Amino acid sequence: MPIVRCSAQKRITLEEFYQKLITEEDSTFTQEAGKGMLSLLKMANNTFIKTTLYGLTSLYKLYIQPTDNWKDGSFLSVISLDKNTFELEYDMPSNKSPWRGATVRGLANNIEEAKVFLIIAMVESNGWQNNEELMKLYNKIKA
Repeated sequence: MPIVRCSAQKRITLEEFYQKLITEEDSTFTQEAGKGMLSLLKMANNTFIKTTLYGLTSLYKLYIQPTDNWKDGSFLSVISLDKNTFELEYDMPSNKSPWRGATVRGLANNIEEAKVFLIIAMVESNGWQNNEELMKLYNKIKA
């Protein structure tokens, strides 16, 4: 299943949103970030065949959730710093967190590293509990 935009933001797809950054923005940074996010969406679509991911955009940041309800809160976020560099962040679950609101953030230097970070963040955030496809991907990384 693909990564799809939450129904609260259904005006355009995630791909259309980031394509606009490439074609309509004046800033080279914004264009490169748009290219990076399109490659991230393609990677997520190729990685998760059975699992639907829901995305919300806020400026250039993509929030990824397991449900189509923006009120559920974000479980992880991704921003492309250029076409090859991605910052991923997730909220630590309360049972693992040293204090309320603690987060984990990492910088991936290519799309393959971003894939690994995404899988780990999805598991460690506890947002996708009992997801067989995700656990197979996670166990493969940990092996």
